[in-house]
Amino acid sequence: MSDLLSAAKFFFDQGNEKITLDVLKQAKDNFSINREISRLIDALNISNKKLSHLIARSWLPGVEAAEIKATLLSGEQDKIQKLMVQAGVVKNSEVEFFRFDIDPNPKPLAPPSAAFLGHLDDEGLPDTSVKYIFNIPYPQKIESDWGLTEEQLRSWLATSPESEPWEPFQFSRWIPYTC
Repeated sequence: MSDLLSAAKFFFDQGNEKITLDVLKQAKDNFSINREISRLIDALNISNKKLSHLIARSWLPGVEAAEIKATLLSGEQDKIQKLMVQAGVVKNSEVEFFRFDIDPNPKPLAPPSAAFLGHLDDEGLPDTSVKYIFNIPYPQKIESDWGLTEEQLRSWLATSPESEPWEPFQFSRWIPYTC
């Protein structure tokens, strides 16, 4: 961006207003593109964090947790889509474009991270409205001395979905994260 502004100043100093305006327009377009990319990245981070929070909530004790877990593991897209809208992972106006594939038996990545990571495919499904497939790891909650504690889950859930940290790994490497 500073190179474009330097070029604009150079052409302005040379008295060439047309090129100066063209360069400034290009700088403005680049700035607009960068802002749009930044907005998309923020939206993806927020969506992913809400999904990770949803899984973390399902691992806590209680009725709500059991209902979330049952829905995620049901394999019923209508129920899963409704849950994803309620959790704010996707908007109601966009949910028809998503399919949510839940993997109840994911393999952790190799140490040292040993994290469970999902991904978003933009291939979609032919002859349907589905444009994106969320591949979501849903492992059993690690229950051991070296596993995940309720305190770690609650600490992760205490973070706002609208801001950093975007990933749960500082709380525990065992909390799934998609994308």
